[in-house]
Amino acid sequence: MVSEVLLQELPLLVDTLLTSPIACLYLRPDNVVEGNCAEELLQNSHRVVEEYFVAPPGNISLPKLDEQEPFSQS
Repeated sequence: MVSEVLLQELPLLVDTLLTSPIACLYLRPDNVVEGNCAEELLQNSHRVVEEYFVAPPGNISLPKLDEQEPFSQS
């Protein structure tokens, strides 16, 4: 019982010295070809706050708690 408690408190150590990476990532340079169009893009939003898009609350209106039908398990 005491040894189980001690094992739970010790951090799990894994030797990864001889382990190779799973995959190598190829990073390409980020070349910006257009820019300075924030005002134009923000015109697509229905609502903007401090130059940020405001996401709508959702497209499915949920019934209020007192209007919900009871859930029955069959």
